[in-house]
Amino acid sequence: MTSRKKPHWGTTLDEFLDKEGIPGAAMAEIVIGMLAWQLSLEM
Repeated sequence: MTSRKKPHWGTTLDEFLDKEGIPGAAMAEIVIGMLAWQLSLEM
């Protein structure tokens, strides 16, 4: 059995988002969601 450096097939999420041209949009949605969650905890 040979060992592989990268045992997973396909691409990472970052690579996929870069290829699709939406990393900024995805990151902005994540940040907005986190802010809304933190605000709901404070309320």
